[in-house]
Amino acid sequence: MKKISIILAFLFLGFGIIYSQELEDLKHVDVVYLNDGSEFRGKIKEYLPNDKVVIEILGGNVLTFSSTEVKKVVQELINVKGEKVYNFKEKGIYNFLSLDFSGGRNDWNNFDVGIGLHNVTGYQFNRWIGVGLGAGIDAFEPSSARLVVPVYAEARGYLLERIHSPFYSLGLGLGMPLKTPASDIIGGKPGPMFYPSIGYRIGSNKDALFTLDLGFKLQKVTYEIQEWDSIRTEFMRYQRFTLRFGILFG
Repeated sequence: MKKISIILAFLFLGFGIIYSQELEDLKHVDVVYLNDGSEFRGKIKEYLPNDKVVIEILGGNVLTFSSTEVKKVVQELINVKGEKVYNFKEKGIYNFLSLDFSGGRNDWNNFDVGIGLHNVTGYQFNRWIGVGLGAGIDAFEPSSARLVVPVYAEARGYLLERIHSPFYSLGLGLGMPLKTPASDIIGGKPGPMFYPSIGYRIGSNKDALFTLDLGFKLQKVTYEIQEWDSIRTEFMRYQRFTLRFGILFG
C-alpha cells in the first residue's frame, strides 16, 4: 500500500501542476449568437435583454444588435492565442471503450502482465459527475488462459472546462470466472471488483476523445478446477496496477 500511495501522490502532484499551468493560459470572452447562425466574440459593452446588445469584437469594432436578432449571449473559455478551447459535451449519454494493461505478481511471486477489454455506457449529468454500467473481459494471467468477466457500475468526472482535462473514475462491481476450452476451469463463484483511477482526457474532437489513466484494480474470484477425478476450488485475489487507453464517445 505504501508504493500505491507514493505513485498516486506523484500523479496528483503532476495533475496539479498541469491544472495551474492551463489556468494561466485561459481567459473568458463574451459571445453573441444570432438567430441566423452568426457568432461574434469580444467584450459586451451594453446588454439590455429586451432591447439590444452592444459588443466590442476582437479588432476593436463595436456592433449593436436588436434583442430580436439575438439567440443567446454566453461566455466561453479561450486560450492566450484567442482560440476556442472547450467544446466537450458536459451532459448526455457517453460510451467509453478501453484497452487495459495490468501488472502484478501472482501466487508464485512471478510478475504477470495482463490485458483487458472494457466498455462503459452511461450518462454524464455535468462535468463533475457521470455514471454508467460497464462490462469487459480480463486476462490477469494470460499464460494460464484464466479469464474474468467483470460487470460493474462506474462514476467519472472531469476537472477542467476544456478538452484537455484531468479526470477521475471509480468502478465497483463483480467479476465472474469464464469457462474456456483452453483452461481447466469448469466454473466458479464471482467476487468483488474495485477499480479507482485518475487520468487525462486528450482532445481530438467533440465526438471522440482519447484518454489515458492509471489505476489500481482489486479483483477477487473463486475458480472451480477439474482435476483427474475431483474438482478443486481455488480462491484468487488479483491486485494489479492498470494502465488504460480509452476512446470516449459522446
